Amino acid sequence: MTEALEGDQMDPTRPVDSKLIREPGRKPIGRVSKVNDATTAAAKGSQDATQVADSVATAQRAIAAGKAEAKSVDSARLEELREQVSSGRYHVDAEALADRILDDALGSEDDG
Repeated sequence: MTEALEGDQMDPTRPVDSKLIREPGRKPIGRVSKVNDATTAAAKGSQDATQVADSVATAQRAIAAGKAEAKSVDSARLEELREQVSSGRYHVDAEALADRILDDALGSEDDG
């Protein structure tokens, strides 16, 4: 087969496609096909899957850190409130509470 191709040169600047490559006045030197689209898609899918897996792992770490921080903040706030209630220093602003309940139920003006 190399004998048939001897002397025939491929032009590296010509686009590669699935058509027969022909030089004017010469016999075809062979078929050239594009990279299999399925292989390309599989490789791209693999990259996408890796990126998604990395994103999920990052999100899971952020969620775990957030939960740990919230748990410690909530515990500290809860202890503070317990002390205020037991000592009689905790007072509820009834008007502020009513406003908050109405804002939550009806939607505040800031919600648009």
